[in-house]
Amino acid sequence: MPLERLTAELVEAISAEYPSLSNLNLSNNAIRSIDCDLSRLPGVSRLNLSLNQLSSLPPTLSRQLPRLEQLLLAHNCFSSLEKIKTNIQGNVQLESIDKYRSAVVARLPQLCVLDDVKITQQEKDDFKQKEKEVINPILSPPPIPLPAPRKIAPL
Repeated sequence: MPLERLTAELVEAISAEYPSLSNLNLSNNAIRSIDCDLSRLPGVSRLNLSLNQLSSLPPTLSRQLPRLEQLLLAHNCFSSLEKIKTNIQGNVQLESIDKYRSAVVARLPQLCVLDDVKITQQEKDDFKQKEKEVINPILSPPPIPLPAPRKIAPL
């Protein structure tokens, strides 16, 4: 039976069995949510959550896994960059968003690899500099301007 939730009990068992774990592969399950704090796995630098059913990640993931450099999320159910903090291949709705790589790298500065492509220091510097112009329009599109009020001619 595939795993559907990543729970505190499972994280505790993994950390007890593998205290110096650096590569955690939870791919090809049916994980729909991560309902726990992953900080008991501080050495994890590569987290593979590909081929699951995730639609969001904990907003504090980068703090929980401070050594995280590679995050693989291909073929999940992400539809918004607001719900994801990043391999995004196979998440069709996200792949259509222009500049998603910029937005993801800016939100997770510790990442070294995204979509199996190394993130260069130059990219990180460029994305950090452009963070406001890249992330804000993607996550918070500007409001649609309303037409100016029409003057009504007197009768």
